Amino acid sequence: MNEQPHLQVVEANQARVNVTYAGSNGDLEDTVFVDATDADIKAWVTEAVRAGSIPGIAADARADFSDFVVDRFGPTEQRPHALVAVRPKTPFGITPELDASVRRAEARWAEDEKATEVSRDEATTIACEVMAKAIEWKGLAYNPGA
Repeated sequence: MNEQPHLQVVEANQARVNVTYAGSNGDLEDTVFVDATDADIKAWVTEAVRAGSIPGIAADARADFSDFVVDRFGPTEQRPHALVAVRPKTPFGITPELDASVRRAEARWAEDEKATEVSRDEATTIACEVMAKAIEWKGLAYNPGA
């Protein structure tokens, strides 16, 4: 026997809460009042993630949503209820570790700009050679100097 997931009816003064955390996404099982404060919503989401009660998001006893953004959206034709989205300040749930890794890569890129320019030139040369071979293989003429 297939059990249907529990879907709570959303009243006009309520909203569903969608959470993006550590690259995962899920909905808080209970609705919240539309006028709930950001601090209350973050506290409820923190408790739910720590307990592992948001389907799609693994439990994390160290979850901390204090720096997260709370976005609010009214009902639409496709979604007839309000939506509250809790997400990191960076889009798509980028973790602090991944963000730090990106920043380190950007710093290396800036420090090694001359080598990067050589790499770009080499990449362009290789791409042109590959394109010439592909065109030659297809039996077409290729004249890069034209």
